Amino acid sequence: MDAIKKRYDFIVNSLRTAVAACVAMLLVACTGNFEDYNTDPYNPTLKDGATSLTPTAQIGGLLETMLFQMHHHQENDSQMIDQMVGDQYGGYLVTPTMWQGTNFSTYNQSEGWSQIPFNTPFEKFYANWHKIKDITGGEGFIFAWANVIRVATMLRVTDTYGPIPYSKMGFGQFNVAYDKEEDVYKHMIEDLNAGIAQISTFWGTNRGKDIPIAAYDILYRGDFGKWVLFANSLKLRLAMRLSNVAPDYAKSIAEAAVAAGVIVSNADNALLPATDNPYFKASDSWGDLRLGADIDSYMNGYGDPRLPYYATPFNNTPGTYRGVRMGVNVSSESKSQYATYSMPGFRQNSPMLVMNAAEVAFLRAEGALRNWNMGGGSAQSFYEQGIRRSMEQYTVPVPTVEAYINNGSSVPASYSGHDPATNIAAASTITIRWNDGDAFEKKLERIITQKWLANFTLGFESWSERRRTGYPKLFPTVNNKSNGVVSDGRGARRLKFPLSEYSRNSANVQAAIQMIGGTDSPAVDLWWAKKN
Repeated sequence: MDAIKKRYDFIVNSLRTAVAACVAMLLVACTGNFEDYNTDPYNPTLKDGATSLTPTAQIGGLLETMLFQMHHHQENDSQMIDQMVGDQYGGYLVTPTMWQGTNFSTYNQSEGWSQIPFNTPFEKFYANWHKIKDITGGEGFIFAWANVIRVATMLRVTDTYGPIPYSKMGFGQFNVAYDKEEDVYKHMIEDLNAGIAQISTFWGTNRGKDIPIAAYDILYRGDFGKWVLFANSLKLRLAMRLSNVAPDYAKSIAEAAVAAGVIVSNADNALLPATDNPYFKASDSWGDLRLGADIDSYMNGYGDPRLPYYATPFNNTPGTYRGVRMGVNVSSESKSQYATYSMPGFRQNSPMLVMNAAEVAFLRAEGALRNWNMGGGSAQSFYEQGIRRSMEQYTVPVPTVEAYINNGSSVPASYSGHDPATNIAAASTITIRWNDGDAFEKKLERIITQKWLANFTLGFESWSERRRTGYPKLFPTVNNKSNGVVSDGRGARRLKFPLSEYSRNSANVQAAIQMIGGTDSPAVDLWWAKKN
């Protein structure tokens, strides 16, 4: 389905009309005066004439749009952000379709597409966040809760672009200054600390009572104790991102997060519900999405028992799974050539992952590897716990899980597709079974590779971790059309700042470019991606 082309053509055509020029000041310039706007017409407010709504109902109606910015459920947003960017660069999925000769997979996407992972979260999140801030006065546990969601949302944006407007959002001005990446992280950790404290206090007093706002919590159904676990786990994720550039600070944040309580059980996983899963729609209905060759290589090589849950069979052959190399399409190819290849194994009602117990265990494994206090466990024990939690999430039988953990010989498989030009040897020889005698880097590769497998479709997180650690090792794109800008071996390191910011927030975006060394390029490393 040409959903992307239709949406992009609509934007372009709209901007050519005088009427849409007024709308563009809101929709294109994402750092604008959000307090006066509401991008979701299905969330009425008092300003819209719904005078009978209580503040609780107003806030509740805003929360769902905010929550779904943590993993987009709207079909076009999902395709243009999670699927085309995060899940391709993260090594999970591939969009074997060329839209007018362009694709993120070939590093020649249009400037218009590159701005969508920035503009869409800013527009859809901050419109509602500002309303909540107005209603609550920027105080109390509900606003603290909104700020936890803010961190989970804007982490994906800063990890995609680098500097972003953050600390100065919320004061009503049209042009907003950017924060340096390190400052964005510090502000996010401050927001998490405040949120954890306020939500914990509220829950300690109100647990077991009727809490009206709980009816609008689609993630944890009003169990704010689980929100505290999620916020601490998110803080651990942020801390690990800083491990190479601010190790002492990262260690203190990580140890505090674990001591305060993180997700350890699949019962506490953060999963967003779906009745029209966008991954299912893009693959099954549109034919625009297939399993990636990278995860095919690792899971087939390992004989991974999660593969039947992650993917549909290749060519309707039970037990056979085949992904697609990123960047396979050239002008003579079309997605129909990949119609029989494996699709992501989602159904219409499959929930969408935000964070799980397996990821947290792997974060603790890396922390222990770095000699951080992760709550009484070794790198090996947390590593194996991460595998067990992931397998448990997909109901893999225990004997099968233990055999997988103790598999010391299997390695990722070479890849072969219908086009011999795409065939390639495995990118890594990393095995599964822990070996305490291995060097730090090999242990780190083992941890990150298994975390990657457990975080299927958390593409932005996996892309970030690959840039931070170099793992998992992935195949280069088949067709690199970046004119030498993007390295085949390293891949895209970021996206360029939006054209809309150049036109509406020029001075501030120019200052942001200086923060990353003076060049707005997809080859520029983010601050935390530079290993010591």
